[in-house]
Amino acid sequence: CASDDWTLYAATGEIVDVAVRGQEAWIAAIGGVIRIDLSTIRNPKPAQSKISDAEGLVSTTLTCLTIDAFGNVWVGTREDGVSVFDSQGRHIGNLFSFDDLLYSDKVIAAAALGQTETCIIEGRSMTCDRVVISGADSYAPSTGLPEGGGFVIVRIGRDGDRWVFEREGFANTLAKSQELLTESGGVWIGTAGQGLWRRDDGTGMLDQVLSRTDGGLVSDNVKKLVRAPALGQPGPDVLWIGTGGGLHAWNGAVLDTIAQFSGQNILDLYGTGDRLYVLAETPSPDFDRDLYEIDLTQPSTLRIPRSDCAGDTLYAPREVGVSDDGKIVLGTRVRSFSVRDGLDWICPPPLGPHWPRVADLDIDQDGILYFGTGDQTGAARSAGVGLFDGTDWSALTPPDVLHENVTEVEVWPDGSIWFGSRVSAQFGGLNRYLPPDSMEAYFPTASGGKATLGRNIWSMGLDAGDNLWVCYGQAVDPGLSVIEWPSRQITDFPFEIIFANATTALRDLAFDSQNRVWVTTFSEGPIIGKVYVIDTNGTIADQSDDEYTEFNVANEIEDIGEVLAVSIDSSDQIWLAGGKGLVVGQIDNTNVRFTDWDLVEPTSSQLGGRNPLPYRVSKLDWDESIWIGTESSGLVRVSRDQVTWTWFDQLAGCPLPDQSITGLHVDERSKSVYVGTANGGIARIGLTGGAGPTESTLEAYPNPWALEYAGDDPKLLNQRASIVTFEGIPPDETTEIRIYSAAGELVHEKVIPGPDPKTWNGTNARDALVESGVYLVVAKSSDGTRGKYEGKVAVIR
Repeated sequence: CASDDWTLYAATGEIVDVAVRGQEAWIAAIGGVIRIDLSTIRNPKPAQSKISDAEGLVSTTLTCLTIDAFGNVWVGTREDGVSVFDSQGRHIGNLFSFDDLLYSDKVIAAAALGQTETCIIEGRSMTCDRVVISGADSYAPSTGLPEGGGFVIVRIGRDGDRWVFEREGFANTLAKSQELLTESGGVWIGTAGQGLWRRDDGTGMLDQVLSRTDGGLVSDNVKKLVRAPALGQPGPDVLWIGTGGGLHAWNGAVLDTIAQFSGQNILDLYGTGDRLYVLAETPSPDFDRDLYEIDLTQPSTLRIPRSDCAGDTLYAPREVGVSDDGKIVLGTRVRSFSVRDGLDWICPPPLGPHWPRVADLDIDQDGILYFGTGDQTGAARSAGVGLFDGTDWSALTPPDVLHENVTEVEVWPDGSIWFGSRVSAQFGGLNRYLPPDSMEAYFPTASGGKATLGRNIWSMGLDAGDNLWVCYGQAVDPGLSVIEWPSRQITDFPFEIIFANATTALRDLAFDSQNRVWVTTFSEGPIIGKVYVIDTNGTIADQSDDEYTEFNVANEIEDIGEVLAVSIDSSDQIWLAGGKGLVVGQIDNTNVRFTDWDLVEPTSSQLGGRNPLPYRVSKLDWDESIWIGTESSGLVRVSRDQVTWTWFDQLAGCPLPDQSITGLHVDERSKSVYVGTANGGIARIGLTGGAGPTESTLEAYPNPWALEYAGDDPKLLNQRASIVTFEGIPPDETTEIRIYSAAGELVHEKVIPGPDPKTWNGTNARDALVESGVYLVVAKSSDGTRGKYEGKVAVIR
């Protein structure tokens, strides 16, 4: 990677699973796992920590978790198998299908037996627990839902200080196994469309137990299973079955349907003592979600008041867990999680962005990072505006913000921050926020002189006079609004006044040295994308002396499709990035119509095997190099002369949280770039060293390295060693060495004094041995000036 100064801020906003044991809660989210001590929940900063890729998590796109009898936490991921951590959050290891431990790396559900037994693993008798793990064959292209699949049983035991895993010698290919309940003697499996099944441990037989067609279940979509007492009846626990159409209690012979939840989608069940907690969703068109507590001894049902943390307008709880003393942990689809202690909902401070989707970013004079969490289409759910002060994360959400789909952020010289929503001509708008608590709304029908032309904001920018220009991507009343600094006087530039034969949706804007406004438009269907230039000449509000120029992208520039981003440097070199390519031009200030345009066609060596189209966002940095974000190929920095293309993506070994770039902010003070991604959170790239030190090749010996190899291949036995040595570094040079996984995750770093050998013992930051794989080694002098050395080592275990 061209920079080893990276910080990843993975989001923990969308909760996918909750598990509670005693007073400790484990919460799986898109972005990592949160571990929180519930006994400290009323503290200003509860005892909580986050487990992410830096701690060994194989992926931050999570699906499920479970806790085994030893207190180990098993975390399932969407595409990359399972990571296992001990009760203190230390990484134990990863499980994959290619290790023959999983049915599929697309993990859907996991459930531990939760009690120890004696078993044989690796030919030795030891105490163990077993965990059932379900995986999918694929995801449906249209819906993203899992298709096909099956499940396996994995045993975990402890051999001295070492955890060992072994899979039972079979896999059950029961499609869409989405819910698991492991018990002595068998496994219950809830499926998406095939009802309830059971696998018998004694016979190994897999049988369908209940379905809709036999007159039993109200729905074959079995989503949740839990053991709890029967309603008002003494005796052994019964099986509670949550489906897409209601709730059942089954004692093995009689199936009861709970009338109160008839027709409701049961999202989660949690049983503790004589209480059953039910998270249910009413059917269309309302889709209201509520949490209920059922006293199984009475029986009586209590609807638990909604969490203040989630907010009524975006109330989307999806997972629930309960501690021994009755604290309720509620995870949501929108705003992380909350805890109910007695009669109070408590909102723990987040440990990362509230939402994985990040659009535009900006930093105020105090160093506070503001970012919109919106989606390009304006249709997806999001969480307003995120804030990060270097230590704590917070958010501004509706009703304070006009709409949750905030995509544009600009900071004014007085420290106020402007937020723009991308929704439609009828919804959204512009907010001005003056910390800590002043918020103003700007939209077409706003009162008090705050009315703007539109609501569907696609881009904002400050000109040389710090006036805020806002462009609207809408078919109704399209055009521009400008809010003058510092008076906040608003002037509108409607389409019917300023542009002739224009497309009706604006996309991006930039300013040249003459303070002219360059605006790009959509290119949809037969309509050709265009670029417009506005010269306001004198006073902004006086439109009588304004001049307008139009460029046709396909004919007068180059056909690069929809022009998604525009940037202009100090010498009036202009870059247009589009769906089909990139062009650069030189603005002629004598006659703006005679701008020269050149199509930028990168060579194969500049691309390095990538297909970066479409280009989505762009920003110029302190060297007037242009940073361009792509839809699926990460980030590239192109030098002003277009010769040097420096990639920041997975192929380059850079730890982007997501390859889809949706926002960029260049911070000239710290020489760093903040990157917003579509589904992974934020990355900060530091470039204080400019182009960086001279790069040289580093050699690892032995390579491949048979770390603790136990096999009998003589070629690998010859490579067995307790350390690997890196050669090619001057022996007297104090060196920083960093080891990265193939996915770009930092697994080890240390500073080695000049006279000492440059070695690695194969451990990660938690002092656990790394897994098999190819690792990138980056070494440089500790002062960052004398040299940079790169190489790879293959580890085999």
